[in-house]
Amino acid sequence: MNIVGKDIKEYVKIITLPVVIAAVVSIIQAVLGVLGLLGSKLPGPLSMVSCLTGFVGVIIGIIAFVVMVLVAAWVGWTTVKKYSGTLVQALIAGFLFGFVSGVISAVISVIVSILNIVLNLSAIGTTMGVVSIVLAIVISPIIGLVIGGVCAAIGGLLAGGKT
Repeated sequence: MNIVGKDIKEYVKIITLPVVIAAVVSIIQAVLGVLGLLGSKLPGPLSMVSCLTGFVGVIIGIIAFVVMVLVAAWVGWTTVKKYSGTLVQALIAGFLFGFVSGVISAVISVIVSILNIVLNLSAIGTTMGVVSIVLAIVISPIIGLVIGGVCAAIGGLLAGGKT
C-alpha cells in the first residue's frame, strides 16, 4: 500500500525503533504507578512510600512526555534525512508513530487501571478506574496521533524536508 510515495513497509521501518522506545517509557511509567498503588497498601508510616513513588511518577511523566516529543521529532528528522522523505511523509510517519504509541500507552494504562480497581475495591475507586479506562482507550491514541504528527513535521522541517 502506497501512502504519499512510500510503501507502508517503509513507514513501519521508520517507526519501529521509536515505537519500542515509547513502549519502554510507558512500561516504566506503569511500573512506577503500580509501585505507588502497592505502596499505599502498606501499613502506617510505610504507606508514605506511595507518596514518594507518586512524586517520582509525576517527574517521570514529565520526562516521558519530553522524551516522546523528542522521539516524534526524531521520526520526522529520520524520515527526511535517512529515508529521503518529504515533509508530508515525515508528517505521516509521525501520525503512525503517535497513534501506535498512543495505543500501547492506552493498553498499559488499562492494565494499571484494572489493578487499581482490583486493589481498591471501593465504589469511587471502581468508578474512577472505569472512567480512566474509557479515557485512555479513546483519548490516548488521538493525542498521540496529533502530537506525533506535529512534532514529526517539525523534525522533518528542521531536517530540511520539502513538501
